[in-house]
Amino acid sequence: MPLVAEIEKEFIEENNPLNIHYDASKEVRAKGAGFYQFSADEETRQRQMEELKNAREEIGKTRAGFGAVDLRPGEVEGMQVGGGAGGSGGGGTGKSTVLEKRKRDLEERRKLVDAKV
Repeated sequence: MPLVAEIEKEFIEENNPLNIHYDASKEVRAKGAGFYQFSADEETRQRQMEELKNAREEIGKTRAGFGAVDLRPGEVEGMQVGGGAGGSGGGGTGKSTVLEKRKRDLEERRKLVDAKV
């Protein structure tokens, strides 16, 4: 009996759905640009996850070096929430800020084009 119990225990551990990682090849669906299929082998999977983490940190440092600003979903660079309780800025300042930014960007582009000609 102990041998049968031991075999059953090993079978249960091997076929435990909690030990199985997600396998996208078993699903038929569209995968986006950010899709990454990790290996089923645990050691390879950990190495891949570490490489991805390091790449994410390196990208974050590079973005910070260039002064990139992270925006929350729904935010647009240069716009401000106007009026209302707790809002920043006055009633119409958000729109004028955006227009000023666009004008500055246009002027910078014109200077670059003029410099090339």
